[in-house]
Amino acid sequence: MTQKVLNPCMHCPHCDQRASVRTSRSLSPLYRELSYQCTNVECGHTFKCGLEILCSLSPSAMPKPGIDLPLSTTPQALTRRRLLAEPANPIIFYGKPRVDATEPAVVACTTSTN
Repeated sequence: MTQKVLNPCMHCPHCDQRASVRTSRSLSPLYRELSYQCTNVECGHTFKCGLEILCSLSPSAMPKPGIDLPLSTTPQALTRRRLLAEPANPIIFYGKPRVDATEPAVVACTTSTN
């Protein structure tokens, strides 16, 4: 079984045609160097790019010792982390989470005649 290799889309800075990754090498767990070649045969430009992991959008469930990535502070990342931290579909009974969620909740409602 062959693995499909993703090709980060990059365009030639000279002719604006799509460029293809020719080689790639890891320089650290967080940084890769990629060599690109322009697909325009009349241009033929080759160049190198750096691909770096900058931050975590949500923390890993299997953190690796020595990898210290800051957590993103974008609103989307903060919302994602908040949603991941909340229990899935909590059942509320009089404003408190139910201990036994196997039976449907019955809530008595009363109306005031004041």
